[in-house]
Amino acid sequence: MTRLTTPNSQSPKPGMTLLLTVIAVGIGLAIAPATLAHPSTARINSSPSVTWGTSIAQTPPRGYTPPPPVDRTSSGGTTGGVRGQCSRQSGLPLLALAPSSVEQTFATSRPTLAWFVPEETAYDLVFQLFQGDAAEPLYDVEMTSQAGVMSWTLPADAPELTTGETYRWRVILICNPNRPSLSVIDEAQFVVAVSPVTTATSNDSAIHVNQMVAAGFWYDALALTLSDPNGEQGRSLRLELLQDLAQMEESTNAHRAQNLRSMIDTERY
Repeated sequence: MTRLTTPNSQSPKPGMTLLLTVIAVGIGLAIAPATLAHPSTARINSSPSVTWGTSIAQTPPRGYTPPPPVDRTSSGGTTGGVRGQCSRQSGLPLLALAPSSVEQTFATSRPTLAWFVPEETAYDLVFQLFQGDAAEPLYDVEMTSQAGVMSWTLPADAPELTTGETYRWRVILICNPNRPSLSVIDEAQFVVAVSPVTTATSNDSAIHVNQMVAAGFWYDALALTLSDPNGEQGRSLRLELLQDLAQMEESTNAHRAQNLRSMIDTERY
């Protein structure tokens, strides 16, 4: 198993390895005890070679045709707890920002995965990436949670993911290290595309995002908007993509769709 290492990696906090093992048993997956790596940031740390122009109003991200639904358990639950969040303050659950009912493709072998944390209080959080149906993760990444949208990108010094392979990813919010059953989990899956999308000659990010959406690469479009997390244009495009995601989820998971819309309202103001 390959373990992610970063310049500022450190040993997990006392009891973390045991806690993750207990959580894994609770969801039917055996997670081998291991040292977890700490990324330097939970945000995207690489930016595409595009600029944020002024065409956002003229080129909204529309025209996305999702692939057929897949037969798998919908994400959005917990490892045994009764709520999708650590406290009752936010009213929103931990959310993997990905469709729960369709299998998405990535146009890159170094993907960026994003999720929403509803909690203002910082908790231990673990990101995991699995290949296929493997019980042991390729990566265990321990970090501290931040309220709002967080993300993880496969590092440049890590092996690329395999084209055509299905991967699963999971985020675990550890509400109470002494009570593993209260830890919150959400997960999703994706396939690395056989052929990448042909990108536009324009450097305008709005055009690039729309092109990814039209080609069916929703994940890649979202990652582009996160490359400038504080920029107004990227933020507007990101909210439009999340609105499309909520609409996509409506027919298969109305409760999740509503949570996404509430999350969008939180991110908008």
